[in-house]
Amino acid sequence: MATQAYEAGRLLEQEGHAVTVVHPHWVIPAPAPLVTAAADVDVVVVVEDGLVDGGIGSQLRDAVEEYQAAHSATGDSPVFRRIGVPRQFVDTATRAQLMEDFGMRAADIAQTARRAADGVAGARADQDLRAE
Repeated sequence: MATQAYEAGRLLEQEGHAVTVVHPHWVIPAPAPLVTAAADVDVVVVVEDGLVDGGIGSQLRDAVEEYQAAHSATGDSPVFRRIGVPRQFVDTATRAQLMEDFGMRAADIAQTARRAADGVAGARADQDLRAE
């Protein structure tokens, strides 16, 4: 999945988005540098090699919450989007078809990231309007 994630990052960078793609060598426990990096961004998109439930996305989200609580963080938590195989019966299909069905292709990953970033930007704009 790293290739798809890197390609999605490249697509987003070409559109002017600031992107960091990380391919950790181990995922459980969530590496401390990854936790601190994730705590400092607005959106985290995690692409799982397998099931979404209980994967690195869930582990990282929980670790970021614990990190922010331990460090008395006053900022907003990042928005997490987890991409992978849902916990359900999966019909027999080719790998390419499954990746399409579950939004695991580079273009799908980029679209998920765009939507999450747009949601964060929209929420901030709403907050700014209420402050006036």
